[in-house]
Amino acid sequence: MSGDFTQTLIAAAQKKPARIVLPESEHPGVLAAAAKAQTMNIAECILLGDATQIKARADSLAISLPDSICIMQPPFAALAAPLAKLRADKGLDEAKATAWLQASPIAAAAMMVRQNLADGMTAGAATSSADVLRPILQIIGKANNAPLASSFFLMDMPNGVAVFADCALNLRPTAEELAAIAKQSADNARRFGIAPSVAMLSYATGDSASSDEVSRVASATTIAQKLMPDIPVFGPIQYDAAVSPAIAATKAPQWVGAGCANVFIFPDIGAGNIAYKAVQQTANIAAIGPLMQGLSAPANDLSRGATADDIFYTIAATVLQAGETI
Repeated sequence: MSGDFTQTLIAAAQKKPARIVLPESEHPGVLAAAAKAQTMNIAECILLGDATQIKARADSLAISLPDSICIMQPPFAALAAPLAKLRADKGLDEAKATAWLQASPIAAAAMMVRQNLADGMTAGAATSSADVLRPILQIIGKANNAPLASSFFLMDMPNGVAVFADCALNLRPTAEELAAIAKQSADNARRFGIAPSVAMLSYATGDSASSDEVSRVASATTIAQKLMPDIPVFGPIQYDAAVSPAIAATKAPQWVGAGCANVFIFPDIGAGNIAYKAVQQTANIAAIGPLMQGLSAPANDLSRGATADDIFYTIAATVLQAGETI
């Protein structure tokens, strides 16, 4: 990530380090990121698993774990009964809950967050997104006042950090859901020190094309504008018009201020996921995420291609979600 943004992110996390549980405790990137986050007083990291094995793994990788880092087995006895109660309607009893927690460090970490034994969690460096997000949604769950859970990325673009959403969770949001994702993403942009200008992306700009897909984005734009009357929201708009004032002046002269977007709402998960990976890999830029929004507590996914730096910055972002804003 760009120096200014990362230094701001680190400084903000250091103001109020949060307890972040990391269930993939023998992954090289997770160990390196946890050691760095703990040393820099960004987070109070909790590594789940056998302390002897984890320390031996770190030693084999020449990673020096600070003495202050917490390494522990999940407290299965304390977690099983509340998990069984939470999932009783799904037929989960205490014995089955214990077996699930012992088999899934991701579920154990999620339950620790739910029981306030940690302030947030980060996982996914060695686990598929489906296997990370499923227990997060089942155990931590959606916030009571959130219309849905969604995800976003912080993208280190050449002209500043941008938000891409939703690239990881909702397959094809309705107009109402797209508007809700836009509101969540704009709120998180502010949390990370970005003054949001929102582009509701489509393959067409304005009324240049007519289809159900364009109409869905147009409806979402109208709803989002009502939800956020104090924030610029433009759409339907193509990506080029969303980032170039000159192109916006040609394609959408009726929208004063279009062409300077920094929050990009994709019409479906296919467009969003392809776009973030294409930008990340082709332009060789950093992408933090997918960060979750709309949950009752912070819990974030990682790409299985995440580097130690990616994981480190995701830990810092999780700390920010748990407490202070930038």
